[in-house]
Amino acid sequence: REHNVVPVAARITSRSLPEAGTVTVDKGADDGIVNGSAVMVGNGQLFGTVIAVQTGSATVRLTQEKESKVPAAVWGTTRTIGLVQGQSGSVLHMEYIPADATIAEGDLVVTSGLDGGLPPNIVIGVVTSIIRRDTAPFLEALIEPLYDAREWTNVLISTTDY
Repeated sequence: REHNVVPVAARITSRSLPEAGTVTVDKGADDGIVNGSAVMVGNGQLFGTVIAVQTGSATVRLTQEKESKVPAAVWGTTRTIGLVQGQSGSVLHMEYIPADATIAEGDLVVTSGLDGGLPPNIVIGVVTSIIRRDTAPFLEALIEPLYDAREWTNVLISTTDY
């Protein structure tokens, strides 16, 4: 049976300092939030993932945070072609892209849906540059998110109707 993703609206109640790698939201286990749930802003751009759940709140790791790792694909393809990782600053780093992958500057990068918690096709950002190293078996890319994480106070968290 199909499982529908049901978004739950939540408000950011606090941000970690100094790098704001995590935020706390005012929805939690009582609202169907689970570890690994996707957290989105705007028209469905990936903001982060839930890493801890309490009864009435949850902790969200931002996509830009160094510990964040998201299996990703280029929009319109089904094959996972890399892992998007946070780094210092707002630009994301995509690793493990097969050398034969079709990826170009300007491509939209989305979640691949292969890590279990995140549904496929949530927008992560846009490819701003491709990095080719002669000795490396993989390509790398820099990904620019479509939003500034500091500007958001409300988010949507994916839950499923199991």
